[in-house]
Amino acid sequence: MRTTMKDVALMAGVSIKTVSRFINNEYLGKEETKAKVANAIEALNFVPSKTAQRLASAKTFTIGLAYRNPNAYYVIDLQTGLMNCFNDSHYELFILPCSSENKITEEEFIKLVTRSELAGLVLTPPFSENESIISALNKLTLPFVRIVSGEINPHATIEAQANRAQAPCIFLNDKKAAFQATEYLIQLGHRHIGFLGGNIDHQSSKNRLLGYQQALRSNDIGINKSSIIEENFSFNFGVEGTKKLLQSLHKPTAIIAANDEIAAGVIFAAQQLGIKVPESLAIIGFENSPFSMQTFPALTTVSIPSVEMAAMAGKFLIEKIEQKCSKVNQVEFTPEMITRHSTEGQIILNEVY
Repeated sequence: MRTTMKDVALMAGVSIKTVSRFINNEYLGKEETKAKVANAIEALNFVPSKTAQRLASAKTFTIGLAYRNPNAYYVIDLQTGLMNCFNDSHYELFILPCSSENKITEEEFIKLVTRSELAGLVLTPPFSENESIISALNKLTLPFVRIVSGEINPHATIEAQANRAQAPCIFLNDKKAAFQATEYLIQLGHRHIGFLGGNIDHQSSKNRLLGYQQALRSNDIGINKSSIIEENFSFNFGVEGTKKLLQSLHKPTAIIAANDEIAAGVIFAAQQLGIKVPESLAIIGFENSPFSMQTFPALTTVSIPSVEMAAMAGKFLIEKIEQKCSKVNQVEFTPEMITRHSTEGQIILNEVY
């Protein structure tokens, strides 16, 4: 039979309310009483129910994760990182998934958050990059942390710094990562490099495109509009986008895909067309999801530390909820490139397919 707070109260000779306050770190009474309650909890091996704690303290210990991303692997990594962070706390995770097909309005999103009665919220793209949503959440005085694609700007305005102080940020430097991936292909000897971008309302896709373009300019390579196609983060887009690129005047000898799912589609299209990877077409993806190891050949990819980023976001959020001062409220992560067989091997440039 489960031990209850009533059992603890009887053994300690105090009221149930006193036990509740002790469990929720709200008891300010005598040290002698605290010791009695602590001893009773230990003797009875009492484990507080999180639900009972919420009811007793009239506080919520639920943290929301808001996302609109069709990549299930990315979402699972975020959940894993947050759950790792919550292991030693009273907090539980509540998922606020929003369909990637049916776009939710800012007003609908805020209503969803309000109805959920959250203690705090972790925002991921594109919500974390939506100024209307950020402004509305600030008015709600709901603690939240943003995961965004970008980089820490040491010369940010006072207003921007104040906004970051209100809502801590986890930055992912997609632009730098895409620059490095493109540079890697250029060093292998490629000059015709295609780019398949994801959903344009995700800043990550925009920044990956910017990094790609910057690397081409830095190496005096012209940017052909026909070598860039943007649509969505899907396998089917990878297949169709590749076929379009290979029909253009400037046929690529390498393709950078905005995520691994697109890149898997690139490999599939190459196989359909009888194009050897990597001998005739090198391919780089983004995220280091299971897709990258399930393709043949295995994908060279840019690994995103989603689990670590989510754990850091959870840490910042709990500190904000509990009003603990933190010297750091923004952290920048740079993805790391992992080279595999989709870029290794003999390179045949400018081959006519």
